[in-house]
Amino acid sequence: MRLKLKACDEVGIGHRGFNLPATVTETKLLECIDDLKNDSSISGILVQLPLPKTLDQEAIVNLVGPNKDVDGLHPFNIGSLALKRHTPYFVSCTPLGVVEILKEVLGSEEAIAKKQVLIIGRSNIVG
Repeated sequence: MRLKLKACDEVGIGHRGFNLPATVTETKLLECIDDLKNDSSISGILVQLPLPKTLDQEAIVNLVGPNKDVDGLHPFNIGSLALKRHTPYFVSCTPLGVVEILKEVLGSEEAIAKKQVLIIGRSNIVG
């Protein structure tokens, strides 16, 4: 998280960090997220994963909501990306970063479409 907060500072993105203990209850974490979700001054929420095994990661990510889910993990964002029926609010940064690197190396999005790429991983964060 320290590096993420430093990166925000470097590019001028305001932030608030919440360093909750690993023993935080799910109720307390959900209350914290709900408060942030309903705060109009907050544009995005990043929940640092993985969470302790005592917490329901899916419920927590779902509560964030698709429009403030900067990790792109909410089912609407993942589904929109996969189905290409809607534009997701956010896309997971790792696959988006890979696409941006490929565009830079290959010169265009059209050049990427002509290539076959295999990325192996099981993480929703990697996509």
